[in-house]
Amino acid sequence: MESITITKNQDSELKTFLRYLLPSMFAMALVAVYTFTDTFVVGRKLGAIALGAMGICTPVITVSFALGFMFGIGGGSLYSISRGRNETKTANSYFTTAVVSALSLGVFLAVLGNVFIEQFARFLGADDQNIMYVIPYLRCMLIYIPGFLMDQLMSCFVRNDGHPKVAMTAIAVGTGLNVILDFVFVYGFEWGMFGAAFATCLCSFTTIMINFCYTIWKKLNIRVKIKNFDLKKSWQIVKSGFSVFILESSSGIVTFVFILQSTMLYGTQGASIYTIIMNWTLITVNMVLGVTQAAQPLISLSYGADEYGKMYTFRKYSVISGLILGVIYLTIGYGFTDSLVRVFATDSEQLITDTVFALRLYLPAFFLMGLGICIGIYYQSIQASVKSLTIMLLRGIVLPVSAIISFSIIFGKTGLWLAVPFAELMTAVVAVAFVLTEKKRSTSDVPAAGSSHGTSHIVITISRQFGSGGSEIGKRLADRLHVHVYDKEVTELTASASGYDSKVVAMEENSAPVPYGLFVNGHYMPISHQIFTAQSKALEELASKGDCVIIGRCAEHILKDKAGLINVFVHADRESRMERIMNTEHVSGSDALKMMDEYDYARAEYHNYFTNTAWGKMENYDLTLNSNKGIDACVETLYTYVQTVRKSEKVSE
Repeated sequence: MESITITKNQDSELKTFLRYLLPSMFAMALVAVYTFTDTFVVGRKLGAIALGAMGICTPVITVSFALGFMFGIGGGSLYSISRGRNETKTANSYFTTAVVSALSLGVFLAVLGNVFIEQFARFLGADDQNIMYVIPYLRCMLIYIPGFLMDQLMSCFVRNDGHPKVAMTAIAVGTGLNVILDFVFVYGFEWGMFGAAFATCLCSFTTIMINFCYTIWKKLNIRVKIKNFDLKKSWQIVKSGFSVFILESSSGIVTFVFILQSTMLYGTQGASIYTIIMNWTLITVNMVLGVTQAAQPLISLSYGADEYGKMYTFRKYSVISGLILGVIYLTIGYGFTDSLVRVFATDSEQLITDTVFALRLYLPAFFLMGLGICIGIYYQSIQASVKSLTIMLLRGIVLPVSAIISFSIIFGKTGLWLAVPFAELMTAVVAVAFVLTEKKRSTSDVPAAGSSHGTSHIVITISRQFGSGGSEIGKRLADRLHVHVYDKEVTELTASASGYDSKVVAMEENSAPVPYGLFVNGHYMPISHQIFTAQSKALEELASKGDCVIIGRCAEHILKDKAGLINVFVHADRESRMERIMNTEHVSGSDALKMMDEYDYARAEYHNYFTNTAWGKMENYDLTLNSNKGIDACVETLYTYVQTVRKSEKVSE
C-alpha cells in the first residue's frame, strides 16, 4: 500500500499533489468509461427513444445501490466494531442480519415492481412511445434488485473485514466485463434493451461472486449463519446507514424530477435529451471527484499536523484543478457541442438540435461544479462536517430540485436547462463565502511540539506486536515512573474531537486503512484520514501536559519533533504471543494465531500508510525489547533508560 508523505517546499507539495492526482483521476476515468459505454451502445444501436428509456430507469439503479450502501455501510460499521472487540458471534450476527434484511427487502421490491411494472414505468416518466423500450430494461433491473443490494453490501463488508484490495478488484473486473458484454449482447446477439440491462446485472453478479468466493476461500467471518439472525439488529443497521441512503439516493431523485419536467416540455424526446446531458455530466463529475480523492488525504494530514500553510496550499491546488477542468469542459463543450451530442444520438436531427440547444445552456454547470465539490470535500477533510454537509445537500438535492421545478414553470425549456447551472452557482457562492469568512489559521497559533509553559517533558511511546505484552509493559512502567499512561483515553479524546462514536474510532485504529474508499456521487468518504487527523491532535494535546507513556497509535511519528521523546518497540516469538493471547482473550491456539496475524497486518498497514516508515523496523525506534525475557525485565530496562535520559537532560541544562 502506498504511503502518504507531505514534503516541505512548495515545489515538492505540487509534485506530491500531482503524484496522487494522476492515478486517482485515472481510476475515475475508468468509471466514466463504464458510464459512457452503456449509453453509447444503447444510443448508437437502438436509437434516441431507447436512450431516453434508459434514463427513465436510472433512478431504480440509483436507489437500489443506495439501499445496498445503507445495509453495507450501516451493517459494516457495526460488524467492524464487534470484530474490534473480538465478539466474533456478534459480528457475524450483524453480517447475517444485513444479508437477510437486504435480500428480503430486495425480493419484496422486485416482486412488487414486476407485478405493477407498467404503472411503475409510467410513474417514472414512460409514455406510449417509449414504454416498449422501458419495460424490458426495467423488468430486468427490477428482478435483479436483490443483486444490486448484495453487490454493494458484500463490497462494504469485505472492506470492513480488512480486505479492501479484494473489493476493489471485484469492482474493476465487473466494470471491465460490463463494457465487453454491452457490445456482445446489444450488437452481437441483438438482445436490445434487455441485453444492455442483462449485461449490467451479470457484471454485478460477477462482482458479488468474486467477493463471496474469497470469503469462502479465506474462511472469513462474513458467512451467513441463519441461527445468528437478529431482527433487532436489522433496525440498528438501518439507523446506522440511513443517512448514507439519503445522500446516495439524492441523484436518483434529481434524475426523476428532471425526467418528469423534460417530458412535460418535450414529450418522449425530453427523456432522451436529459439522458445525453446526464451522461456527460457524470463523466465530468467523476473527473472532479478524482481531484478531491487526491487532495482529501493530503489536506487531512496537513490539518492533523497543524501545518496549515500546506493545508491551504493543497486546497488551492484542488480548487484550481477543478476550475482548470471546468475551463476544459467549457472549451470542448462550446467548441464541439454538436459532436458531443452525436456520440450518443444519430437517428434524429430534431433530437440533436434540441440537445445542442439544451447542452449549451447547461454547460456553465460543468465549470462551476468544481468550486462546490472541491470546497465541500475540503471541509469534510478538516472535520467541518456542518459546512461540508450544507454544501453537499444544497448541491445534491435542495437547489437542483427546487430550481428544476420553478425555472421550468417560469421560463419553460430555457429555464429547465438553466436550473442546474443556477444551482451550481448558488452552491459555489455559499462554498466561497464559507472560505472567505473562515478564520485564517497559521502554524504560529499552535504551541511548539514538546513545549508547555516553557518546559520539556519525557514522553515514552510504545509500539508493539499483538500479544507481546507491550500494553502491560507500558502501564507498569507508568506506575513505576508515577506518570500518566494513555491508551483507551486517546480513543475517547479522538471520538470527542472527530464527532465519531468511540467504538468506530477503536475499529479504525485496528483496521488497515482504505485510501479512498468507494465514491458514489461524491458523498461517501472513508473515515480513516479523519480519525487519524483527530487522533494526531489528541496525542499532541496529551503530550503537552507532562511526562507520560502512550501506547501505539503511530505516536512515535506524530510526536517526532518533540523534545524528550523515547520510542520503544516490543516484540516476542509467535509461541509466547500465542499463549498470551489464549490466556487474555480466552480463545483456541488456532484462533489466537489468526488474531495475531490479522492485528499485526492491520497495525503495520495503518502505520506504514500514515507515517511512511516501516512498522517494527529497528532503526525507527530508540529501543526494541523482546518480552520473552520477561515483563519485569522489560519494565526495569525501560525505567533505567528513562532515568538515564532524565539525568543527561539535567546535565545539559
